[in-house]
Amino acid sequence: ALRWEVMLRPLRRDASLWRIFKATAIGFTAVVLFGRAGEPVRPYLIAKNEGVSFSSQIAAWLVERILDLLMVLLIFGIALTQVSHGSIQPGPRIKLALQAGGYTAGLTGVVCLSLLIAMSQFRGRVQQRLVSAMAFLPQPFLGKVEKFLVAFEEGMQCMRTLSSTLLLVIYSVVEWCAIAAAFMSVFR
Repeated sequence: ALRWEVMLRPLRRDASLWRIFKATAIGFTAVVLFGRAGEPVRPYLIAKNEGVSFSSQIAAWLVERILDLLMVLLIFGIALTQVSHGSIQPGPRIKLALQAGGYTAGLTGVVCLSLLIAMSQFRGRVQQRLVSAMAFLPQPFLGKVEKFLVAFEEGMQCMRTLSSTLLLVIYSVVEWCAIAAAFMSVFR
């Protein structure tokens, strides 16, 4: 809910953390009950409660997923590099494969972060290229696609400033540290 509140700031300065929290709780309950089919419930409820477009919240959801992927890749990469320090000593080939996997995870994280930055910085050009690539579509449908892309671009505004981006990354790190601590507690 804290991350989503940061993502809403460019669209709605007075976004209510409590309303976002309620929508988040309902959204995660929908995911538990319906699986991935319940995933759009949270962006829909937040858009409805805060008076912003659903498309902009789909963009916020995409930013959130990329940040989560970055954190999972970081944890995975760290875990791969720490295998040889555990009680089981892998052979030289396995150790090399694990190190290569850790570096691959790190490179994938850099690519994801670059994609996130690119999506936030190249706003007008990307939208124009997508619309021109879809020029073959009927005009009413093309207008709807263009409207969706404009709203999607609004949702990406949360990554425009360095302070917002850093805050989103910090919240993601804190969230995933809590998740990792919960898993460690369960395993112990």
